[in-house]
Amino acid sequence: MLALYIVFIIVSYFIGALPFMALVGRLKGLDLTKERDLHDYLFNRMGKGWGIAGVLADMLKGVIIVLAGFLLQFPTTIVALGALAGICGQMWPVFNRFDGERGNSIGAGVNVTFSFAYGAPLVIIIPVCFALIGLLIRTLNRLREKGGDVRERIKLGGRPSNVFPLAVILGFASFIPTSIFFNMDVMITWGFVGVLLLLLLRRLTGGLFEDLKISQLSAARILINRLLYDRSEA
Repeated sequence: MLALYIVFIIVSYFIGALPFMALVGRLKGLDLTKERDLHDYLFNRMGKGWGIAGVLADMLKGVIIVLAGFLLQFPTTIVALGALAGICGQMWPVFNRFDGERGNSIGAGVNVTFSFAYGAPLVIIIPVCFALIGLLIRTLNRLREKGGDVRERIKLGGRPSNVFPLAVILGFASFIPTSIFFNMDVMITWGFVGVLLLLLLRRLTGGLFEDLKISQLSAARILINRLLYDRSEA
């Protein structure tokens, strides 16, 4: 069984690394390999339909990995390792010189599927509330702005927000205590910890050296902005 577990973890990495959005760009005659945020690019350059499709495709990667491990009745430790490998594939894909996405979408797919497949669907309530509150505050802040087209200000994607990235990371963090409250398998809780740490690591390091070269901010300020707001300039 050990060999099968190893194969599962390796295959999970490659599932996460599948360059769905880059392939979509190729079909449209676009090279997306140098874009830092493919989801934002798809929303703003190719339309809401493609943007939503990109998010759902990345979420589906996490769903497939966890659901496959669950249906194969693998130990939760192995399923969690496979899920983390899939997220690593999304963040550091072999198909794009190990420079990929932030991992939020596949991470959401992983955590939500763990919650439903392993009998604790209520675990997702607090994370969803964080995401909705963050989205609401972001939208209200944009509505209060003056000038410009209102529809342009409140559309999905669009200009970066300080509130929403913070709400997203708090939502992922909330999976940990909530899973303990609902008595989920301890290895699933550790899986949630791993997802959170990977997301924070990618926030801190993705494109960091390039930003350090061009930014006028101190290295400490850049790291704090990345940790909280998922970008160097807040």
